[in-house]
Amino acid sequence: MKNIWTEAAENTLGKKKSMKKKPWISAETIELANEKRKARKNNEKGEYIRLRNEIKYKIRNDKREWLETECAQIQEFDTNNKAKQLFEKIKTIRRSDFKPRQLAIKSKDGETLSEPQDIMERWRE
Repeated sequence: MKNIWTEAAENTLGKKKSMKKKPWISAETIELANEKRKARKNNEKGEYIRLRNEIKYKIRNDKREWLETECAQIQEFDTNNKAKQLFEKIKTIRRSDFKPRQLAIKSKDGETLSEPQDIMERWRE
């Protein structure tokens, strides 16, 4: 029964493309990306390069504008003492793929070296 419903939905609505979309990319930029994809398929090198550069520019601007609005909301939450919304908004902006670097290594004797000069000497060994 489930397969029948799924097939009927796919036939009438079509299959949904699942694209990982960044929240700051505008619909206009996505349209340009589709045009760029078509230009690449049609081997229009000049048009493809022009669209690629334009997309890079638009994505940077979109992200900057998105960050400005998000920061304005954060400031508004801060001034209105809405701590829960404030920290939720900060959590959405913060990069989740951050991994701290280990700044210390061990010497041959097993001692921890944390000074950059000592680490460089250890690497030379």
